[in-house]
Amino acid sequence: MMRQRLLSLFATATKEKAMNKQIWVGLVEVKPQPGCEMLKEGKGAFVHTMAWAEDAVHFKQVLTRCCGQMKMDVIGVRQPEP
Repeated sequence: MMRQRLLSLFATATKEKAMNKQIWVGLVEVKPQPGCEMLKEGKGAFVHTMAWAEDAVHFKQVLTRCCGQMKMDVIGVRQPEP
């Protein structure tokens, strides 16, 4: 359930049309902020993600923005690739 919700949010939040963007995927480590409903009392999680991005730096920026909306911090992104 959480995975589907995250994938849906990332895909929706990054539907920007640009010729130089492509789908990127990666394994993201997240930690909950106070008030995070998705992870509640959890210490964190690793989540497979995808998003439209121009490069690895932009991919992390998109994920950071989306996770922030869900009250989570991005700790790291492993194996980002288009």
